[in-house]
Amino acid sequence: MAEEAQTGPDANPEQKNDAAFVTYWMAQLDAYRDDFKDWESRCKKIVRRYRDERTEKSDGSVGGSRFNALWSNIQTLLPAIYIKAPQPVAERRFLDKDPLARLASMTLERSIEVQIEVGKMHKAMKKVVLDYLLCGRGSMWERYEPTYGDPVDLGDDEQGDEAPRPVTYEKVCTDYVAWNRFRHSPAPIWEEVWWVAKEEMLTRKELRARFKATDKETGKLIADLVPLRTGDKDSENDKEKKRKQPRACVWEIWNKTDREVIFIAPDYPNSALERTDDPLSLDGFWPCPEPLYATTTNDTLVPVPDYVEYQDQADELDNLTARIKALTDAIRVNGVYDASYPELKRILSEGVDNRMIGVKNYSEFASKGGIEAAMDFVPIKDVVEALIRLYEARDRTKADMAEITGLSDIVRGQAQGGTKTATEQKIKGQFASLRLEDRKKEVARFACDAIRIVAEIVSEQFSPEILAEMTGMLPFIQDEIRSEQPPQPPMMGHNGGPPLDPGVSPPPGVGAPGVIPPAGAGMQPTAQPPIEDLAQQKFMEICSLLRDDKMRTFRIDIETDSTIEVDKQAAKDSVVELFTAVGGFLEKALPIGQVMPQLTPALGQSILFAFRRFGAGRDVEGVWEQAIDKLTQMSKNPPPKPPSPEEIKAKTEADAQAAETQRDQMRFQMEQQAADQQSQRDQQAQEFEMAIKEREFQLKEREMQMNLQFKEREMALKAQEQEMSLAAKQRETEMNVAAKERDHQLDAEASIRDHELSEAAAEREAQAGEHEFELSQKVREAKAKEAMKPKPKPRGGK
Repeated sequence: MAEEAQTGPDANPEQKNDAAFVTYWMAQLDAYRDDFKDWESRCKKIVRRYRDERTEKSDGSVGGSRFNALWSNIQTLLPAIYIKAPQPVAERRFLDKDPLARLASMTLERSIEVQIEVGKMHKAMKKVVLDYLLCGRGSMWERYEPTYGDPVDLGDDEQGDEAPRPVTYEKVCTDYVAWNRFRHSPAPIWEEVWWVAKEEMLTRKELRARFKATDKETGKLIADLVPLRTGDKDSENDKEKKRKQPRACVWEIWNKTDREVIFIAPDYPNSALERTDDPLSLDGFWPCPEPLYATTTNDTLVPVPDYVEYQDQADELDNLTARIKALTDAIRVNGVYDASYPELKRILSEGVDNRMIGVKNYSEFASKGGIEAAMDFVPIKDVVEALIRLYEARDRTKADMAEITGLSDIVRGQAQGGTKTATEQKIKGQFASLRLEDRKKEVARFACDAIRIVAEIVSEQFSPEILAEMTGMLPFIQDEIRSEQPPQPPMMGHNGGPPLDPGVSPPPGVGAPGVIPPAGAGMQPTAQPPIEDLAQQKFMEICSLLRDDKMRTFRIDIETDSTIEVDKQAAKDSVVELFTAVGGFLEKALPIGQVMPQLTPALGQSILFAFRRFGAGRDVEGVWEQAIDKLTQMSKNPPPKPPSPEEIKAKTEADAQAAETQRDQMRFQMEQQAADQQSQRDQQAQEFEMAIKEREFQLKEREMQMNLQFKEREMALKAQEQEMSLAAKQRETEMNVAAKERDHQLDAEASIRDHELSEAAAEREAQAGEHEFELSQKVREAKAKEAMKPKPKPRGGK
């Protein structure tokens, strides 16, 4: 069939979503219908028989009495093979010491437990198992469903068709798929199936929310063009069609050959509603586990319902039950009586107990033979005998059917035969359970396959933030990191003394700011990242491991716990037997381990073998593994040979004397240390007092020095002032003398100049008469300026 897929419309890229593509896939769906047509007809009859739906007769009565063995068998088998939700078990594949894989398996197991609950797997499993018992096949579908928040505003710089929407919640929904709404490619075995499909009935609102494609011709949404149906197409009940809400039939097809998902509507043949590439990236591609199959053969996947195997006996039971009812109705007290005594009619017609009925002319009545002579009944002995034989035949038929189905009386809780012992009943029950063991394992296999798909979806699709919030692993990892960090060493006492109590302050000078620690003191620990950051980093490593297909498969194994209700008494007996065996083993093994420590690992592995054999819990087994590891490490360094009683006594006396000596030494050391500390405190007090006195002396000396310096400076200022006054007076005298000399010189120069000018004027009187006045004016101005110049003040004057 896989080769046939390559010859379909996908062989031509131009015909991707046209009508031919839809026609091709409808033909594939019809090919399944051709092979499973008879099986579906059988299943419809079996479901009607299970529901005891009978046809009405023309008079309105329901025909025939029945013995509903099918309902009885199903109600017996259901709790025997499935009664509680599967418990996921994610464990290291080889149970070796792999801390990261251990945390990853815990994360995966917790997330699967949550998804089983929120995805309602238990509810779907119950319906699947019922289909498996009725029709011989049960299936369900795992669906990834994210919840989106409001679009994220990226600003004007970010361009795109639409703003991204953050995922605020994620879950895996488990959908039950009815036996008549699941199809797959015809194949002899499941491994050769190359497509699977499920049918969904969607409302118009659901279509619009799911499909956004538009029709090429009209430009309208395809979701608005798909016709809606009222009820199932194959339903024969018109009243039932009218009661149901109109919905559209949509087939979801997973094509493993091309690893794509196709949505088509049979009532809309123009094109496919949607085609997407592999959306989940599952290892096996299918979003559904291999269906639960009843009786099959190696040449076809068409199952045979269990009811078919004993339907002849069931029909025989119905026939016998109908005959028993007919004969029961026929067993009535009918007869005749002497009409001359009408009182006799009241004996049976009134049905009154303990009452006497009077008869007229009783003597005459008695002389004629009494009641025996006056009444006669129709014989029913033969009818009762036939009825007894019918009951016996029905019991034999029930025994034949129990032999075929394997549901003996002990399984039904109807132990027969009072002479049978408890041992015989137990052996009978164990033999009967062997017939159910295969069914239990098949249901467990189906649940395990479904859980593996859920685990793969969680690992591949869920974001680390939602996974952390869902599992609560971050606080657990933080606690583990805190337990792995070494404890902080206590602060040692002064001079190498004993550790100080947390509430005792260190001695003076020890640990004080600015004080260098003494030689030999421990180095300060380097700064470590916050525990929250370390836990977040480790959780991201866990998520990386879960997203790695190969590493997750190699290092983590997924299984399921029992899906059936265990026998509580058997479980208690098993626990008692386990502890009895382990207790007896330990009683003998502990002395051996003390004498020969080399045998400790072998003894520990023997205990683990017992726990694993009895199926003990992982927690108990893990604790014993840790204890055995510690004992094994201790066995590598075995303790010395135990001493003799004399040695113990001598050692005890020596230890007591040494302890007394040590106590004396410690007492002396403590007293000496106290004395040293008191001496240090006294010395420090004296040093502090001397420092204060020295400080006061230094302050007084400094004050005297400052006073002396002030006086010296004052005297220097006075001397400088006197010198400046003398210098000023001397300079004033010099300036006066210089001024006088300057005046005499000017006067002499003026006289000389006047004489010269007069002589020159006389000489040039004839040539420059007009300049005489100007020259004399200049002379006068020069004298005036010279006279107006300020005289220099003497320096140092006030």
